[in-house]
Amino acid sequence: MDYLSTDIKQYLEEILQLLSQHAETEELAISLKQMNLPMQMRQQFTLAFIGQMKSGKSTLLNAVIGDDKAPVGINECTATVNRFLYSDDVYLRKCFRVYWNNGDTQDEPINQIGSWIGSGSNVDDTLRLDFYSNSPFLNQVNVIDTPGLRSVLNNHEQTTLKALGIVGNNKKMDQVDEASRVQTGIADAILYVINPIGRSNDQAVLDLFGESSSLSGISTFNSIAVVQKWEQMWQKIDEDFEKETANQCTLLKQQLADRVVDVIPVSGLLARCLDWIPDTLWQQLIDLGQSPRLAIEELVFGEPFFLEDEIANANLNVLQRQQFYYQLANELTKYINEVSAKATCWTIVSFYLKLIHKEKIKNLITLKRRSRQLSGIDHLMTIVEKNFFQRAAIIKAGSILGKVWSLCEIGIARLDLLRNSRQEKLQDGNKLKELLLYKSKVDVELIPLLSYLDANQEAIADNLKTINTNKQRLYHILSIIKAYFRGYEIDMIGIKLLEEENLGLTKEEKRTLATLFGMYGLSPGDRFNIKAFSTNDYIKVISLAEENLRIWTLKELSSIGATSMICKLAIERIRKLLNDLEKIAS
Repeated sequence: MDYLSTDIKQYLEEILQLLSQHAETEELAISLKQMNLPMQMRQQFTLAFIGQMKSGKSTLLNAVIGDDKAPVGINECTATVNRFLYSDDVYLRKCFRVYWNNGDTQDEPINQIGSWIGSGSNVDDTLRLDFYSNSPFLNQVNVIDTPGLRSVLNNHEQTTLKALGIVGNNKKMDQVDEASRVQTGIADAILYVINPIGRSNDQAVLDLFGESSSLSGISTFNSIAVVQKWEQMWQKIDEDFEKETANQCTLLKQQLADRVVDVIPVSGLLARCLDWIPDTLWQQLIDLGQSPRLAIEELVFGEPFFLEDEIANANLNVLQRQQFYYQLANELTKYINEVSAKATCWTIVSFYLKLIHKEKIKNLITLKRRSRQLSGIDHLMTIVEKNFFQRAAIIKAGSILGKVWSLCEIGIARLDLLRNSRQEKLQDGNKLKELLLYKSKVDVELIPLLSYLDANQEAIADNLKTINTNKQRLYHILSIIKAYFRGYEIDMIGIKLLEEENLGLTKEEKRTLATLFGMYGLSPGDRFNIKAFSTNDYIKVISLAEENLRIWTLKELSSIGATSMICKLAIERIRKLLNDLEKIAS
């Protein structure tokens, strides 16, 4: 990672200098300086949760980290950008840290979080909140929770869009200043949280998470989508809810193929239930689930029927069910607020009664194992580990280059507008000069104005020359950044291809390619297995690169299909490395 930091440092400094020369691009220079991209390369990987209002982002986040840190509620809850960080400090884990807009910080006890929820009194004055946990997951990655998109509170959506740098085609997204894409640069990867939807609503999801949104530095390789809260869509006992949910995810994955690496079903609620509900209440659910089919159908028809009706042959009478239900709700209030606990209580009861009856579950161990499996959390963690953590250095490198790319494009666009404005002023000045020349023939007092106008025109022309020079230089740097970005894109495509079966490569060849594609380090030395790489090794690495180029060119000539494709990627990657190495060596 230090290789990239060193390699692009000169370009970052030059971009900063170029953008600082013009008032119209000065804020971009400030953003670049604040981002401190070389330092970001050395910081822990950051994963951002983003989704629609009430999609269950916070519940899922708590399930992933295994700790109830994110505020959860039935109404809009997350109102600020919240970070979740690892800490062994007992004091920090009992509070949250407020970063105010004026630059001050303040620690508050967890029970005061209500002032930062929904339209809480402190929301508008807050930049972000930090929460702390000793979660093993947070020991590997920092997590960001964001206010929901499609929010009824417009400022919530704007907070998310500005912080994560999302811009798009719809009017609300267009309101976000383009420079916000580089204002914070907080995310290395995105986990999109999608509500379960019918096919008639699929396009709304595609608009929100596909065509209408993009995040600077984020690509298919560092984006995952999850369908959350699917357990609430299970209506009929005999319905194959797993198959139906899997089909929906498959359809979305096909439609979002160029946006996300995978779409999977998850349920943060089913995962958290394993920690929230005591064994005595689980056992009562199991006992009730053994009731006859007709009784189960009446029990899950609705909360009033469950709590008020005497249902024939139900294994718990109405008084026992009420006692069970209120005890369950009381347990949930230890982790979520009272209003949410009441709503969540029915979701839990109706789902598990159907599950227990349908699958004839008779013991606690089986039910808990099945609940964990259906939650999809372990599957999600495996995908995150495989696609993010194992490739963190490559993803970070590509993400940072993407942010620089975005900033350069914004700067070039603004310089274009500035150039057009200066050209118009020159044209207007020339017209005025012609008029003054004509008028000065009869009015000599106008002659001094001609001198002033000439000086002004000369200044504008010099400024225009500077604008054009700076714009051309930004174009040149942008082409270099794009080439680097393409290199890391090749890395990710190559690593993905290496996962295929029947690739026609030996274990040693696969290991060589994994090394070449940056799995074990990003420097030229790392890619050719030279551990103690220094500037004195460039000639040696060039020699190794040329030898590898010969080997994979011969291999490509005798290969077909995926084997030929990965050889072509290896050839392109080596040529890019050779181009970089030869520049440095010279």
